[in-house]
Amino acid sequence: MKIIIKIIFCIFCGATMTNGQSLNWNNTDTSSSHMTYFNFGLDYGITTEIGYGYKIKKNLPLWLQVDISKPMGGELFDDFKSRAGFQLKAFSHNNFAVIAKMSANYRTHSSELVSMKSWGSEASAAVGWYSSKWMVELEGGFDKAIITQLKHTDVYRGNYDGVQDDWYIPAGGNWFYGFRSGRTFGKNLLVTLEIGVTDAQGSDRNALLPRYLTFGFLKPL
Repeated sequence: MKIIIKIIFCIFCGATMTNGQSLNWNNTDTSSSHMTYFNFGLDYGITTEIGYGYKIKKNLPLWLQVDISKPMGGELFDDFKSRAGFQLKAFSHNNFAVIAKMSANYRTHSSELVSMKSWGSEASAAVGWYSSKWMVELEGGFDKAIITQLKHTDVYRGNYDGVQDDWYIPAGGNWFYGFRSGRTFGKNLLVTLEIGVTDAQGSDRNALLPRYLTFGFLKPL
């Protein structure tokens, strides 16, 4: 039973955008303290994400970000992921920089068999080259479901009446590795393309399609 739960949840973990929006750190228009972003792509399903960022330090700088993402489907809030966190430039030299990101997240997933709610965390680091117009990054990180609640439906209980609703700690996680490239158009519209792969933690099974492809759009305000 627990093996089945782990497999289901590892698939679920990849159902929404893997990592957050990146910035072109050497674009002068990112001197703004506000930004909005929109991501769209293939991440174990067709997924969309919208978010907002606020810069609280001018010299470091440090961006606070909140976003929500959802796979396309008939029900509006049966599956979604919300996230709150930050990213900062940890090191830079000329056009090169190391970026650190960390966030907390909350997920929901519902099906005919079970309803799942999960609280977790996400951390990653990116190494990139940034100019006033272009940027390229390599990024790696880990997305962890720390605690998950499972509530089983009557359909499931009809097949196995001994099942119990419970909390699971931990519930699974995914490593992710990606490449991102972006260009700034006009004064402040950043368009990015990201490709990457995921790898389930430990001996857990990978999802059916452990790859992602995302288009991103960021606009400072």
